[in-house]
Amino acid sequence: MEKDDLKAAVTRYAAVSLALAKVAAGMTLASAVRATAAQCVLDHHGRAKRLSRRSLYRWVAAFKDGGLDALADRPRTSSAPTRVLPAAFVDFLVTEKTSDIDASLPEVIKRAVARDVIKEGEVSRSSVWRCAVKLNLPLFTDKGFGKEDKRRFAYPHRMMMVITDGKKFKAGVKRKRRVSMTFLDDSSRYGLSGVVGFTETSVLFLRGLWKVIEKWGLMSTVFIDNGSGFTSGDSKQVCAKLGIALIYGTEAYPEGHGKIEKYHQKLIAELLRGLDGNPDVDPAPAALEHRLVHYVTEVYNRDGHESLASDTPEKRFLEDPMPLRPADLVEIRKLFILTKKRRVSRDHVVKVKGKLYETPAGYAGKIIKVFHHVLDGTVQMLHEQRLIRLAAPDLALNAISRRSAPPAREDETCRVPPKTSGMLAYEKDFAPVVGADGGFKEQE
Repeated sequence: MEKDDLKAAVTRYAAVSLALAKVAAGMTLASAVRATAAQCVLDHHGRAKRLSRRSLYRWVAAFKDGGLDALADRPRTSSAPTRVLPAAFVDFLVTEKTSDIDASLPEVIKRAVARDVIKEGEVSRSSVWRCAVKLNLPLFTDKGFGKEDKRRFAYPHRMMMVITDGKKFKAGVKRKRRVSMTFLDDSSRYGLSGVVGFTETSVLFLRGLWKVIEKWGLMSTVFIDNGSGFTSGDSKQVCAKLGIALIYGTEAYPEGHGKIEKYHQKLIAELLRGLDGNPDVDPAPAALEHRLVHYVTEVYNRDGHESLASDTPEKRFLEDPMPLRPADLVEIRKLFILTKKRRVSRDHVVKVKGKLYETPAGYAGKIIKVFHHVLDGTVQMLHEQRLIRLAAPDLALNAISRRSAPPAREDETCRVPPKTSGMLAYEKDFAPVVGADGGFKEQE
């Protein structure tokens, strides 16, 4: 899937996730589509847009049949964006919409008439619209979220929705910056698992998601915020492969943030505030993750919760009649492997997630497929019909190692050098004084 197609697919997947999450909560598909169409959805440019019910029905059906790939744009049969609009106007349309994305199509048409690019009434608005869609030009202006129907929700059973968010804190005597990420069950507030890392990344989120699936099985929906670790393409692709609906909460949106923020208040008061500047605390992420998991499982899950009528999250979660969805972990782990296309540099290096990896000789300038294992961070490629693991280039070793000579062509050993123009001019002015038979030739 190409990069532009992937952006369009994950945008539609966000809308599909919103509708499927409402279906999981007990709504009919028609009601879920109607409610989703009334909300604003962020496109891959970060702008809010509204969707039609017809599009949502089509995307939901396509996703159920073919997954994320089915949501990508179909390839155009013709490379030309239009056959009815003048080429000069098409160029003008691209220039104007690129420099002024908020300009409407009627406004662009008026500008073209004013600048004598076209005549009055020469082009129709519908033809310009279809051309702009084919060229993937920005067509929607930002819409405010002030009129959104914001309502709190509560899913009735466990593992129907999992909410998570990152929380930054400092630990150790040197006050090292770290971030924690806890996964809570929406229905019971039960802490499913937690991870700690240096920054909020997609790798940290997916590692925490794997820990939850490994212990409790698959969930139906994940509710997250718009942090960099959640909005990346890796997170969306993995969740789409797993069949997990992914919902992004907007700023100050009360649907899920209130629950995770209330948890963070307890986390800060009962754990994190005691780590800042403490000389007895190991600031390594693994050591801090051990403390976080212990707090979640042994303290938070066994403490009475006001919203649960003083029941503990552990009691509510374990007594829930909804059966868990155990999964084949071997097959599920394979879904955390992402395929990416990369062009190999002239010094046989590719970049994946900001890190350099060295490929075997012979791939310089070629586009290859690399397999990124999100959970363990390894990168592999197919070389001579087998997968090999790529490593970072050893710059010190490369500085002293010999370079292999390029293979000689078969015709180079017997090839006669050509007579260049310079050689011909020299032979003309300085002809040999001895003939072919070795005799002396008199000069005329």
